[in-house]
Amino acid sequence: MCEDKAMTRCTVTGETPENPDDAPTPTERTKADGQKADHWVLCEEERAKGFVRPVRDSYIHVGAPGPEFELRDLKDDERERFGGEFAKFEPYPEGHHGSATGKYWTQADINAIGKGCQVKTTMPRAIAETYARQPRYYGSTWCCGCRKYLPVGKDGEFVWGDGSRVGT
Repeated sequence: MCEDKAMTRCTVTGETPENPDDAPTPTERTKADGQKADHWVLCEEERAKGFVRPVRDSYIHVGAPGPEFELRDLKDDERERFGGEFAKFEPYPEGHHGSATGKYWTQADINAIGKGCQVKTTMPRAIAETYARQPRYYGSTWCCGCRKYLPVGKDGEFVWGDGSRVGT
């Protein structure tokens, strides 16, 4: 619902939100499959300003992406320091965005690479347009196959039809 023209956040259903505007979802109610009964979207007026990405209404759960750079075994001092918490280290080249040094990977992280359920999920038009207007608007999205919310973005588990990560 978007009664105030200055508002930029509305609900998919157009219903008045039960939760405050800063809550992750406008309602705590869920559908039979566990998905929230309503979601935040950019209001129609905001979406009408134009899109920075194509409007795409479906994505595929492909699983977590792998490392960008070659993984190396942990050094003795790293194994001692972390007590077996991590299995590998991904060193980043100088000037790489993010951590100045690299990323530690757990065995669970490694095992999850590319292990999505491969199910295609279709979303309402207002959510598709919100992604097209502000690609980083959401931190997670619903998977119809796994029946749960999973992360989006650079390290997210979903891709659009062109192979790009949802939320980037």
